[in-house]
Amino acid sequence: FTRAGGPSVTCSTHTNHIRLERLNPGDEYDIQVRMRCGNRWTNYSPHFVFNTPICDGSETVTIPNEQDTTFGVLTTNRLPFDGTANNSYTQQLYLAEEIGQAGYINYIMLNFSENSTPSAFFYCYFYLGHTDKTRFLDSNDFVDPRDLQMVYMGMVSATTGWFRIKLDTPFPYNGTDNMVLAVVNIGGSATPHAFFTAHATSEVTSIQTELPTSSFRDLNEIDSISTHRSLYRIRNHVSFELCPDPECAIDRDRKSVV
Repeated sequence: FTRAGGPSVTCSTHTNHIRLERLNPGDEYDIQVRMRCGNRWTNYSPHFVFNTPICDGSETVTIPNEQDTTFGVLTTNRLPFDGTANNSYTQQLYLAEEIGQAGYINYIMLNFSENSTPSAFFYCYFYLGHTDKTRFLDSNDFVDPRDLQMVYMGMVSATTGWFRIKLDTPFPYNGTDNMVLAVVNIGGSATPHAFFTAHATSEVTSIQTELPTSSFRDLNEIDSISTHRSLYRIRNHVSFELCPDPECAIDRDRKSVV
């Protein structure tokens, strides 16, 4: 089967029922089938097309859990980006046990503190990725850029309270690994009065570096252009809206998708 505009993927079955899992939501797929008898293959069938739903029910996961009162509430202008710097790059870690389930993340929600100006605008790149890290060991211990997927690029409009960022590309969280939230802010000017809610952590869960220029191109250049680096035992309050994996079952006899 082939995701529209993407490479083909081959799967095999010894029954007349095929289940395709971990498909991208809201994508179009082309399906073709052929049979093998011994070492001989039939020609491919005519292809048919189906679209996966954007979301069939969603659940919001908030970290820390609203019932967990052990964290306390802080406000910071250093996360999810450094408001005291013109440009910055930040990573924060969230644990699999805190997220609690697999699924496609379609929205990220942050809490803009009432201690801030009533509203603010920021130009940011947001990334999500899987990692086995539970903490950052030193100021060079960033999650490798190759393990990150850019999920949003553009202007972020923050107003007091929780606000949503609709991702350009949903992130397929596997439910097993920990997750890193990375943000590049290239506003070109400091925003010291922009505060977000956060909470303390026992381990170093946030890492940050200033960027000397707003002419950011990709994460692979961070090491060569970053300047002052910081480690924090705090991280933002965050909510993730997850959709379950789209799954499609294909009946070869009926040539249908359910």
